[in-house]
Amino acid sequence: MTGPDEPTTRGDFPGGFPGDERNAFSQAGRTRQEQELFDFIRKLAHLHTELDPLSRGAAGQSLPPQVSSMPTRRTVPRWAVVVVINNETKPDLGHV
Repeated sequence: MTGPDEPTTRGDFPGGFPGDERNAFSQAGRTRQEQELFDFIRKLAHLHTELDPLSRGAAGQSLPPQVSSMPTRRTVPRWAVVVVINNETKPDLGHV
C-alpha cells in the first residue's frame, strides 16, 4: 500500500501476510486494546439482530444534519432507534 501519509493510515494489518510476527486476525494475536475495540465493533455490527427498527424500520432524519454528525432514525410501530455518529475530535456534539 502506498500514499502520501504512509505508514500511519494504511499500514498493513498485522497477520495474514508472510513475515508477520503476530496475527491480529485471532484473539491471541491482539493486544488488550485491540480486543476491546474488536468486541465493541462486533457488538455494534450485531445490534440489528437485537433491535427490530434497525433490521426492518423505516429510515428518516431526526435532526438537521451538522458538519460533524448525521443523525438518523429507524422506526417500527411503537419503537424507534436514533443513531448519531460523532465525527468530531471532542465527545460532545452540543446539539443532541
